[in-house]
Amino acid sequence: MFVDLKSKTPLADYIKKQCFNEKRNYYVMITGKTQTRKSTSGVKLAYEIQSDWDIHTQMACIKTKEMIKAMRLEGLKRGDALLLDEFGVGMGHRRWREFLVNAMNYLMMTHGFKGIVVIVTVPYESYIDSDCKKLFDMLIEVIKKHDGKRYVEVNVEEMQYNQKLKRIYYHRLRGIDDNGRIQKLDSFAIKYPSKDILEVYFELSESKKEELGGELKAQAEEIERDKISKAFSLEYYVDLVSKNPEKFMKEWHGRKFIAIEKIMNEFIGIGNRRALQIKTAVEEKLGEEYFRERSADT
Repeated sequence: MFVDLKSKTPLADYIKKQCFNEKRNYYVMITGKTQTRKSTSGVKLAYEIQSDWDIHTQMACIKTKEMIKAMRLEGLKRGDALLLDEFGVGMGHRRWREFLVNAMNYLMMTHGFKGIVVIVTVPYESYIDSDCKKLFDMLIEVIKKHDGKRYVEVNVEEMQYNQKLKRIYYHRLRGIDDNGRIQKLDSFAIKYPSKDILEVYFELSESKKEELGGELKAQAEEIERDKISKAFSLEYYVDLVSKNPEKFMKEWHGRKFIAIEKIMNEFIGIGNRRALQIKTAVEEKLGEEYFRERSADT
């Protein structure tokens, strides 16, 4: 099949025809470094493939639960598009690969006969497991963005797995020029989405990134707490607090003392029980006279 070079959206038209001709899902992988507009290229491509594409329900960004929800979306019909943006970000590498394989298999089993276009964006092709990569039909690699003219330059190759040779072959798309000659197509231009669509996309993606940031912080704190609980040294923390006890002091009814909450705020992962141990040890080390003098000063 050849690309219609006279079309205003030749790449989107070509992809959509595959769904109708092959009567199965068509899987597109878009790769590109951060800030190269691979995600917005996915949004634009989805709109070109399906004019009534819904960015709120047919796109899932970053969050695994959202992706599962999008994949279960009912009412999809042949030629519709589903965008899984920044697929698997925030998951551990091994967990993400397992999830990706299961997700793709789920899409094949539940929506495979419908002939929908599944667009997945990832930073690099190597992020995709070799077994899962066999399921993809097209690789779109973002080469360069042109902010001034509002378009992205991409290389496009069809992916075909040869079961006998057990390898994936990559083929450039071909089109027929005005003179009727067949030519290999080295690159395509994907225009930026309209500004109002971009605003919606960035609003959705930024909120997910903030949520992801909070989750990653919580994970980091949990890891830190595990480390501390496995190798807690009371002497180490007593020494730190004793070097600058004023930083950890609190006053109540004219009496100063080491505050448990200040210890917990300073040392991520220290819980109430450990903080009480540190407080008690520091106050014993400094002695009652030390706190009495500072209480008198106020």
